[in-house]
Amino acid sequence: MGTFVLIFGTVFLSELPDKTSLAAMTLSSRYRALPVWVGASLALLAQTVIALIAGSLLGLMPHPVLKIVEVILFWAFALWMLKPESDEKVSDASRISRGSVITRAFLLVFVAEFGDLTQIATAVWASRLPHQILVVGMAAALALVLANGLSTYAGKQLSRWIASSWIARGASAMFFVIGLVILLR
Repeated sequence: MGTFVLIFGTVFLSELPDKTSLAAMTLSSRYRALPVWVGASLALLAQTVIALIAGSLLGLMPHPVLKIVEVILFWAFALWMLKPESDEKVSDASRISRGSVITRAFLLVFVAEFGDLTQIATAVWASRLPHQILVVGMAAALALVLANGLSTYAGKQLSRWIASSWIARGASAMFFVIGLVILLR
């Protein structure tokens, strides 16, 4: 039980200020929260499995290559967040199919989670505790899903007071700055 709580706590706290949580928050300010959370959760579960199976291989990737890939992804997310929504989407987000929102959330979060701190943390835990791989996977997956649930809820609440376009601009700026910091490190 102690191992589960330790892994859950480290992954949960790492995920709260994370880019995938930011993405879920931004998406839920534009679309219905439940489909966003479902899509993000499915992506995080898939990435947890990837981290458990192949996470240790990330450490073998040359650091300069990983750094360039991260910068490109962050800047791509920054541009994606700035993409204006069509008038139809802005005026009536309830018309967008659940499947479309789930797919958008899944794809964005799935790509964002590659090489992420929480994915690497999960891989490290899995490599340190190979005899408890199921505990590692369950703790990490639950932490990721719950943290993103909070982010999705927060995004929906924020959209009541702040226009989703401003939330998207803020997220875009944060993604750009994170990419810049990675590049300059």
